[in-house]
Amino acid sequence: MAPLVHETTIHSVDAEAAAGLPSPIPSSLAADGVDEMLCGLLPRNRGLHAEEERSALVSATDTGDHWLVRYGPERPSGVRVESPVEADSTVAGTAAELYLSLWNRGPWDGLTADGGLASLWTDNVRI
Repeated sequence: MAPLVHETTIHSVDAEAAAGLPSPIPSSLAADGVDEMLCGLLPRNRGLHAEEERSALVSATDTGDHWLVRYGPERPSGVRVESPVEADSTVAGTAAELYLSLWNRGPWDGLTADGGLASLWTDNVRI
């Protein structure tokens, strides 16, 4: 995607929410935004951490995209994976649901999640 497309999209989401007029986010745009968050921005953020090394598989149910997130005492990392892999926990939802949750603009309770990634993210990751 073009530079700043996700910053612009998130500003649009915020403005539409304030006006009570949310519009859908295309799945391909949302999946790209999840990728940017998990593979690009997350490694720069020290907010997501745990005492022991942990992993979470994040899956977009509508696009078939998957990411493996690792976090622990060191800096977190995210990588796109071709198919589901074993992880300590999982988070799944549509690309748009994941996008909004990861960018702290949507609830995590609409996602299918096992493990602690959702609460850790909500409590510690600021975008």
